[in-house]
Amino acid sequence: MLLMEDVRSYGFASTPGMEVGCIQAFVQDSLEPEEKAAEAAIGFARDQLRENFLGYARCFASIDRTYTDFIAPYFNNLARNLYLEDSATHKTQYLTEVPIS
Repeated sequence: MLLMEDVRSYGFASTPGMEVGCIQAFVQDSLEPEEKAAEAAIGFARDQLRENFLGYARCFASIDRTYTDFIAPYFNNLARNLYLEDSATHKTQYLTEVPIS
C-alpha cells in the first residue's frame, strides 16, 4: 500500500500495473490531508485480505514482465560485453584489460 504524498508516488501510481493499493494522502493540488485516506487504506487492506491479495496480481505480473523484458536481457548483454572481441583478429580480451583513455 502506498499513501501518495509527493510527485514520486504519483509517478509510481501512474505506472501501468503499479497503481494497486495507491491511495491519495492529500487533497489534490493542496497540502490539506485527505480525510478519508486512513479509511480507504483500511478498507483496501480488508478487501485484499478477503481476496487473498488477488489485487496485486497485476502488480506482480508487471514486475515479472519488466524483469523478463529489460533486466534479464541487460545483465545477459553485460555479461557478454565483459569480453571485447576485435572484429579483425577475433582476439578476445577482458573489459578490465582495455586501457582507459
